[in-house]
Amino acid sequence: MSRTLAKFRSRAMFTFVGGVLVINPAFAQEASTTTAQPPTAQTQPTQPTQLDAVQVTGIRNSLSQAMDIKRDSAGVVDAISAEDIGKFPDTNLAESLQRITGISIERRDGEGAQVTARGFGPQFNMVTLNGRQMPGADAFGASGQVAIGGVDGGTRAFNFAQLAAEAINGIEVYKTSQAQVPSGGIGATINILTARPLDHEGIIANAGAKLVSDRSQPFDNDLTPELSGIFSYSNPEKTFGVSLSASQQKRKGGSVQATENYWNVQPWTGSMPGNPTVVNAPEIGQLYARPNDLRYAFSEFERERVNGQAVLQFAPTDSLTLTVDYTYSTNEITENRGEQGMWLQNSNYTNVQFDTSGAVATPVYIREIAGTKDFGLEQQRSMQEYKLGSLGFNAVWNVTDRFKLSFDAHNSKNESRPNDPLTGGGSIFMSIAGTNNCTRGPHCGGSWVQELEFNNGLPVGTQTWYPSTADAIAGTNGVVNPGFQEGEIGTQVLRVNAQSQVSEIKQARVDGEWNFDQGRFQFGVDTNKSTTHRIQAAEAYSTLGDWGVANVNRDTDAGLMDLLRPVNIVGLFDDYSASSWPAWRGNAGQLAQWAADEYGVGLGVSPQRAADNFVEEKTKAAYFQVELDGQLGSMRTNTRLGVRYETTDVVSTSVIAVPESIEWQANNDFRIVLSDEQQPFTEKARYSYILPNLDFSIDFTDELKGRASFGKSIARAPYGNLYAGPGAQQPFGSVLIDPSSRASGNAQNPSLKPLESDNLDLGLEWYFADASYVSLTYWNKSVDNFIGNTVVQESLYGLTDPTSGPDARAALDFLTSAACVSQVGAANAAACSANDTSLFTALALLRNNPAGLAAYNGTDAQVLATEAAYDLYGQADDPLYQFNVNRPINQNKSKLHGWELGGQYFFGDTGFGVLANYTIVSGDVGYNNGGDPGIDQFSLTGLSDTANAMLMYEKYGWSVRLAWNWRDQYLILANQGASRNPYYVEAYEQWDLSVNYTLDDHWSFGLEAINLTGEDVRWRSRTSQMIVKLADQSPRYMLGVRYKF
Repeated sequence: MSRTLAKFRSRAMFTFVGGVLVINPAFAQEASTTTAQPPTAQTQPTQPTQLDAVQVTGIRNSLSQAMDIKRDSAGVVDAISAEDIGKFPDTNLAESLQRITGISIERRDGEGAQVTARGFGPQFNMVTLNGRQMPGADAFGASGQVAIGGVDGGTRAFNFAQLAAEAINGIEVYKTSQAQVPSGGIGATINILTARPLDHEGIIANAGAKLVSDRSQPFDNDLTPELSGIFSYSNPEKTFGVSLSASQQKRKGGSVQATENYWNVQPWTGSMPGNPTVVNAPEIGQLYARPNDLRYAFSEFERERVNGQAVLQFAPTDSLTLTVDYTYSTNEITENRGEQGMWLQNSNYTNVQFDTSGAVATPVYIREIAGTKDFGLEQQRSMQEYKLGSLGFNAVWNVTDRFKLSFDAHNSKNESRPNDPLTGGGSIFMSIAGTNNCTRGPHCGGSWVQELEFNNGLPVGTQTWYPSTADAIAGTNGVVNPGFQEGEIGTQVLRVNAQSQVSEIKQARVDGEWNFDQGRFQFGVDTNKSTTHRIQAAEAYSTLGDWGVANVNRDTDAGLMDLLRPVNIVGLFDDYSASSWPAWRGNAGQLAQWAADEYGVGLGVSPQRAADNFVEEKTKAAYFQVELDGQLGSMRTNTRLGVRYETTDVVSTSVIAVPESIEWQANNDFRIVLSDEQQPFTEKARYSYILPNLDFSIDFTDELKGRASFGKSIARAPYGNLYAGPGAQQPFGSVLIDPSSRASGNAQNPSLKPLESDNLDLGLEWYFADASYVSLTYWNKSVDNFIGNTVVQESLYGLTDPTSGPDARAALDFLTSAACVSQVGAANAAACSANDTSLFTALALLRNNPAGLAAYNGTDAQVLATEAAYDLYGQADDPLYQFNVNRPINQNKSKLHGWELGGQYFFGDTGFGVLANYTIVSGDVGYNNGGDPGIDQFSLTGLSDTANAMLMYEKYGWSVRLAWNWRDQYLILANQGASRNPYYVEAYEQWDLSVNYTLDDHWSFGLEAINLTGEDVRWRSRTSQMIVKLADQSPRYMLGVRYKF
């Protein structure tokens, strides 16, 4: 065997075709059915085996059809289809896809979002609608925000949430490459199918309604409606047909969350600021993690999705069929979010306890004397509208009984635009805070102490107010978790953000097919123009009471508290019992309007553009493919051999708002100030590929089938890596004090080559009973051109560093000297330490106070006054800021492989059936959690084992499905922040239930329950205690009725 395989390229691999056809067949019931074909311009070529054109409804028949499609396909194809016209198995397409072997999903806010196929995420999978490549667009709010149920911004990936499941007839998943399929799906090509009127007889019409209760709403229990309807007509002669489908869905939901903004990872030197008592201290040189903050948040969202499709078909002769179709979708999302946050000042720790059992020593308890301090109560609103429009034309001409030509063209545009009527932007961040920098409240003055406890579940943050610093040191007379009252809450800043992405694909292709006695020959040409345009506005930044919360009395007198209501966010967690300080919540839009009236600030989007990126790709392709039926002894065989040639031209243009300075506002608060100057950058690239494919199948017996497939596939780099021009990000501390706080920069690379993969599949399938089978697949991918990252310290746009010039060094020398302690007094000696708060205050005095450093006393009052009075900028004698500039390059190779075991079985005529599958995914490169935090690591994201099981019952009008899905822990992001941290999504399982009853030929009723047990989603970093995000989720219930006319 090894010598035979060596004839292929050394990187090639095989896969045991398998998977388990998860739910239902690829074509709608009541349609004239054929075996599954790749998505080639909506044509449906004849295969050796024809399925009966009968009306098929229900779970068993649809799974049986799916099994036949799998069995008769030349390559590796899995499928899902509607159980009836207008009745898809799941309300979310991604949720259905996860039940296919090799497919796993990432959930966001209780809804399937990103799809990973055999370890490759959504950027590297091709999504087509009726064989046509669909553009992706998913900008949301501010840079870095992710939409409810959405995918990352600036993406190629198609957002499945844009299409309602009721309008979908089926989904085909092609796991092996085929010559007639456009490149781009290195993991899989996912083809979404909608109905065609000439596939049906006469008039077909139905309507449905659902009532949805999402129990994840943090404050309300609103019920929301879903309406859908389908109409299809074809005349008796099957020469004319028209179909219309429409749906409207509203959903209200939310979640309660705990997040950690960032973990600083560095070697242990034996001490921390404040010289705390340390329990279980790390060894000298051992890596340890220090958190930046802890935040609790609630999220309320409302989504309204409208889908529609119109199809017109005309067959003037028996040999010619013309089709015009238009697909339309809008999805409006509003999210209201409130946070309570406590950030560590990293200056005066008194007690720290570590867990040193993991790859990185992680604090499980921290106590810090914070003195005069603010606690964040930011209120946010994000609003975005998604719009998809796809107009297509298709012609199929059967020139002879053996020769067929088809033409297909479409223009598809996907838009994601800001949608807030108040600002014209996409997000409002109204920063308010509670503080003891006040005069009227019961907790004004004194000193705050904050304590953080990290564990394997929900971290706990505690605040304690002490009447004096001496009490805080001694731990006497403290008030635990008092929260904040009127007279202790004020404004900080108002920020408005906006970003948009518009992607468009114009595609045309001609395909031909010649059938002969023992097979067929296919050929075609294809041209594709794909563009994406992403715009990010500069943040509109308005100072109110500033970060020091300097205007508490003014804000109180102006009625700020009238717009706020108390809330216990920690008490909203269903699955965790903890206590923390009470918070407040309000409507970000009302608060922003109040700020505009009170402070006279603007509410509009900044006219400056922080980024304006445009990428155009023009691809031309040609292919041919031959398929032969044969015999090997008494065993039937099928061989398909094809090759595809593609050439792509890339033009990337970016217009960058040139940064003019780094603004140091206070302690660790920085901002990049943009000028009015716009600088254009343009780069071009070209690449070409020859992509062969070979599929072979053999029927060892009537029940036992074997497969082998080889193919080469490519996946283009994410759009975000193809932008031209460098960008600078803001620092979050002085590099003099903590080198790990160095700001990042980015310089993308339009010349990136696509990922190249040699794929081999080996499969064995046993069809042992009616609608029952077991399959085993081994697959292997050898991938070149993985995108890695180089980091180079370099200056950008001549920006200077206000934190490390000669005067900053003089201020730091003073702060760490005995002279400082003598000047401020022993009682305030903690003010003489190397931290961002003290350095900012000392440097501001050195630059602006005639007495210079002699004026420094380090009191909380002086710190707050200085932060309110001054912002610091780089000066002529300050050094150029050296950014950690990240640049993507093609530098890595890797191998992925896995096993897919699956099957389904129906227990005779009892009505019971079971479906189960298990997928193993492995790669040769993982993330080293104990690796150097200053060096990027190449690692494969998305790799995890998955399992599915489904128990079914269908008889006497009842149709019941109980489904279980599990996904093991996986790496979702790598090299995050200056410490290059990994982010993992911990293992997750979910139970779903569907119960339907068909009363008669017209009426049917259904009940669905999603996430029955209310499982939560938790992200972590290098150790389990290093939480990134915890989202507390609840079940969602749907009660529905359908009527067939």
